[in-house]
Amino acid sequence: MHSTGTALAFITAVIGLWFALPILLKMADLTIGLVDGAVWQLLLFSIISFLSLLILAGAIAAWLFKLLGIPLTNKFWLQFKNLSLWQQFAFYWASFALLLLAGIACLASII
Repeated sequence: MHSTGTALAFITAVIGLWFALPILLKMADLTIGLVDGAVWQLLLFSIISFLSLLILAGAIAAWLFKLLGIPLTNKFWLQFKNLSLWQQFAFYWASFALLLLAGIACLASII
């Protein structure tokens, strides 16, 4: 997990980008209408919601691990190293596929 300061700095930067993006687009091209600026804001909003859900899922998983007495994640990674190469590859592929699917779902729900 990242520290709270890093998360707050990221959220502040994203909110600043949220308000600055239409202005920056207008400065780049004067013919940009509000619809074009709004599309970029929708994409940014979907990224914000995806990252928020990712952080929330990590926090809930850490809380459940602590509540249920499951070993910390460093022990999981030590056990992960004991898996065979194809099992590690399958786990990475499945994780990537689920993460990509969640990102596409956030994008589709916003747009």
